Amino acid sequence: MIFLKRLWQFIKIIFFVAVIVLTQIFVINFLPFPLSAINIAVVAVLWYLMFSLDLQILFLVIPVAFFLEIFSAESFGIIISALVISLAIVGWVLSSVFTNRSPLIVFLSGLISVVLYRVLFFVGLLIFGDASASIIWSSQNLLSNLFYESVLTASVLVISYLITLLLIKKFRPEYINLVPGEHYGRQKTFLHYR
Repeated sequence: MIFLKRLWQFIKIIFFVAVIVLTQIFVINFLPFPLSAINIAVVAVLWYLMFSLDLQILFLVIPVAFFLEIFSAESFGIIISALVISLAIVGWVLSSVFTNRSPLIVFLSGLISVVLYRVLFFVGLLIFGDASASIIWSSQNLLSNLFYESVLTASVLVISYLITLLLIKKFRPEYINLVPGEHYGRQKTFLHYR
């Protein structure tokens, strides 16, 4: 029984990683420019951290970043280290500083994570001596690309967070099974009398 439970957890992890990587590849390759800047890995991990402060999700970032690293042209290890460090810092900030889960906090955490990820990414490019890093770093479009990526990623994170909150509220058993006297203006049905 324990073996099957662990096997099921392993299958869920593989599915989770595959969905994130394939969605990121789809977004980068098939969406037009402003929308192709959305960082799906950051959105998925932060979305999970919003509902569960289980920092073990950061171990799932490593295989996601590894597969994203395989499909990129940068030096190996820069994406993994930048993504893991930035999401670990933001995970700590969410568990210690930003304990409220308002849409503004969700948006700010998305902004902070993407900006921190990109800063660590460019510092990694400069440290490991990639010749194209100086071209990217001095590019005039750097700030506009960072702005697009951070705002769009944070916006997608807020939208997915709000949709999830709405679905959680709609499918919560307490919402259906109200006490008979508390029907809030709705007609009482058999669902209210349990």
